[in-house]
Amino acid sequence: MPFPETLDELRAAGYRFNLDAHCRGCGARIEWWITPAGKHMPMDVTDSGKVESHFATCPKVEQFRKERA
Repeated sequence: MPFPETLDELRAAGYRFNLDAHCRGCGARIEWWITPAGKHMPMDVTDSGKVESHFATCPKVEQFRKERA
């Protein structure tokens, strides 16, 4: 199943909006969504309703990666 590309597709796939915020790394405006698995996911949302994971666009994403054991 491909990742949802719009807000409507995101909701239909079971994602739930949590809150608006700004990225602590790059300062971009983001929305936090809760995935169907209960994980929190930062999203970039355009004025036209397109969505993309902020993990894919943030220039400071490395500072948020967790080390694997």
